[in-house]
Amino acid sequence: MKRSIFEKIFLWVRLLVTAIATLAIFNYPRTWWQELICATSLVWGTGIFLAVCFDIARFRRISWTLPRTMLVLLQILCVARTGQVVMPYLYAKRKPYPQLVYSSPARFLFIDISARKGNVHADALAAFIQVEDPSVVILTRYADTSILEGVADRFPYRVFSGSAETRVVEIFSKLKIQEPVRRDYGYAALPAVAGEFLTPEGNPLVIGAFDALPPYNQEDFVRSRLTSRRLASFFKYATKPQIVLGAFRTSVTSQIVSMYPSQLGLRALSFDSGISIIPDLLRQSFTFDTALHVFTARRIEISRVIESRADDGGFSAILFDARIPRERGDSERK
Repeated sequence: MKRSIFEKIFLWVRLLVTAIATLAIFNYPRTWWQELICATSLVWGTGIFLAVCFDIARFRRISWTLPRTMLVLLQILCVARTGQVVMPYLYAKRKPYPQLVYSSPARFLFIDISARKGNVHADALAAFIQVEDPSVVILTRYADTSILEGVADRFPYRVFSGSAETRVVEIFSKLKIQEPVRRDYGYAALPAVAGEFLTPEGNPLVIGAFDALPPYNQEDFVRSRLTSRRLASFFKYATKPQIVLGAFRTSVTSQIVSMYPSQLGLRALSFDSGISIIPDLLRQSFTFDTALHVFTARRIEISRVIESRADDGGFSAILFDARIPRERGDSERK
């Protein structure tokens, strides 16, 4: 009798927890703890998947009451939702655009200085830039920590975010900047910048970058969500090839991140990585501070993607080459 009561209590607790998780991942998060549920869904979703398999394996030996049936259905929904977000990182066939004419490759370097001690890597980063010779460097850093002043003269164009925060977004570019550049994203926004650039062949490219905060409290979460949504809204109506770079500081299952491929149709650099990316996705679900994500229009050709992290956690970086297509109509924007 006592065992039967315990099993019923355990069943209802599982149902309640699963219902909360389902509501969190199927509704846009409004609280930081909802965001944490979304961001860690790959971790707890694995446990739910095993639980579903266990229940199905006992199909003939257990009583399928309404609460148990609802529990299994909600668990399947959670697993399906998480799998839908994660699957493109494992396998995503690239759509060819044989009708497009591309520019010569432009090299992009995205660097996030995640700690004030990052300035100890300034010389190494400067030397790396001299060797790789990127066309555009996107830097997120502390405002009082100058990093790339030694190589700034290599880039004729330079853009700062307009926020008076302790952190800034900075773009060094050899590509010509078309004014105006958007630096202000409204009340409570975090540092962000977006603008149009021109390749040497004259092909337009819209680049946006922002610096978010880990969702460890309500204020930081709301500011990150607002900034990401406002930047996404800016790109939603852009008809030219686009690249979004962000120190999102949350995992790919967060809706702050997943809105870019799901709502804007953009492609992450790490799409189609195979199962080898699973350890990195799991790491992002536990450690948010250095989670960098880059999304591009699907018709931009990407090659030579290199990721690097300092052993002491001082910086993270992503280097990639991109070939930009000539300007086309809105129907071929993605």
